[in-house]
Amino acid sequence: MFRKVVVATFFISFLFFHKVLSFDLCEKFQGQEKKVSLVAELAKKLHYSLDELCLNPRVLDIQLERRSKFFRQTNEIESFVVIALHYSEYSCDYYFLLKSGSWADSLNNCYSTF
Repeated sequence: MFRKVVVATFFISFLFFHKVLSFDLCEKFQGQEKKVSLVAELAKKLHYSLDELCLNPRVLDIQLERRSKFFRQTNEIESFVVIALHYSEYSCDYYFLLKSGSWADSLNNCYSTF
């Protein structure tokens, strides 16, 4: 009985503090409309609204980074933005090609953070 009370108390405390301490991960992109629109595009791709993604309790951070990659097949350098979603147990990188304005799904990858 005591164990159940302790577990229930811990669980309720965790939920309370998680709600109190949760915040909008997209706040840091305020005033940067291109970044906000890319995150919104990713949210749509993942079947979320922008608010659902930015306030998702499983997502610990959202990072955007501009990179370039050389493609041998076309002999071209392609610029893209990598949006990294860092979850508590893993991270996923999503690649958006700037030239074509499309997602490069073949480059997307998820990896363990442990």
